[in-house]
Amino acid sequence: MNKHCYRIIFSRTHGELRVVSELARSCSTEPGQSRGNGTPRLWVTLRRAAWLLGMALFAGPAMANGIVADSNATPGQRPDVIATQNGLPQVNITAPNQAGISHNQYQQFDVAQNGAILNNSAVMTSTQLAGMIQGNPNLNPDTPAARVIINEVNSNNPSQLRGYMEVAGGRAQVIVANPAGIVCNGCGTINAGRMTLTTGKPQLNADGSLAGYQVERGVVRIEGGGLNGDPRHDTEYVDILARAVEINAGVWAKKELAVVAGRNRVSADAQTVTPLADDGSARPELAIDMGQMGGMYSGQIRMIGTEAGVGVRNQNAQVQAGKTLVVSSEGKLVWQSAAQDGVTQAGGDISLAAREDIDYQGKLHSGGQLTVGSREGGITQSGTLGGGR
Repeated sequence: MNKHCYRIIFSRTHGELRVVSELARSCSTEPGQSRGNGTPRLWVTLRRAAWLLGMALFAGPAMANGIVADSNATPGQRPDVIATQNGLPQVNITAPNQAGISHNQYQQFDVAQNGAILNNSAVMTSTQLAGMIQGNPNLNPDTPAARVIINEVNSNNPSQLRGYMEVAGGRAQVIVANPAGIVCNGCGTINAGRMTLTTGKPQLNADGSLAGYQVERGVVRIEGGGLNGDPRHDTEYVDILARAVEINAGVWAKKELAVVAGRNRVSADAQTVTPLADDGSARPELAIDMGQMGGMYSGQIRMIGTEAGVGVRNQNAQVQAGKTLVVSSEGKLVWQSAAQDGVTQAGGDISLAAREDIDYQGKLHSGGQLTVGSREGGITQSGTLGGGR
């Protein structure tokens, strides 16, 4: 046989192409037949054969390279990332602890427009984005599925979330935590219930349950396709927790939307916010900045900026709360709500509060009590303020 030279034939026995000796006969050649000199033979070098085999073996994982597990993480926090049959990244999450927390660490966590699967099922299950998928071998079918899936990113690069993250199997909260920042452009969740985007570090209690987040730096940006803009989303609660938040697209949550900006310790439900001591680092220009293309739509909306002297601004974005709207700033509060562009309205109470000046322009309507107050500054108003009582 020629040195380093082989043939590839189709093996009926194995149902696949196989590298064989140059003397082997193709399944297309009948016994007794000779191959004419004009019939081309398929010759490949050993290196070429190895390359073809490698492409076949690793095509799946290559499609999932937007999500890369952290090789330095402990085995109990290192998920397996493979590809579904239609090419989506499938994250076989780590087994949850006794409190139902699956803690997963990555060196990269980017989601493309076609989405990704977080596999929370020990057995084969159906998904909206990828159809039927295999069970997660990291999970025990005899124990409960995870209730919270932490996706913690250890990187200097912001996470780029451009598609939906679907929880396969048991419904679970999805947390993406990246101190370097997060950009959401058409992101969202399916079968999650609660979605949290944070630049903070998740904190656990002694019993393994989620205590909250330590936020010290980083920006979350909502752009383009927004967050949960697709009607497939079933997310009841959305939390955006960062040093600064920029909203230039719509954000939707069925029940409650919380945006908390500043250096804070934030509870797991985002209801308790404790500012951290000033560390002398450069402060952002604004805690929460909502552009004209931005918008917020939920039952209850809370926007809280906790950093002293750092303001909150709404530049004609639509804000619509079915129940209550609460906006609080430890700096200035600039709220522009032009009738032709952005209307601020709530079915229940509205509260606008700031430590420094409040500058309100436009149309604001409350179905309940309307409160506008500054602790140390003045209030400038031009527009329509309407309250139900």
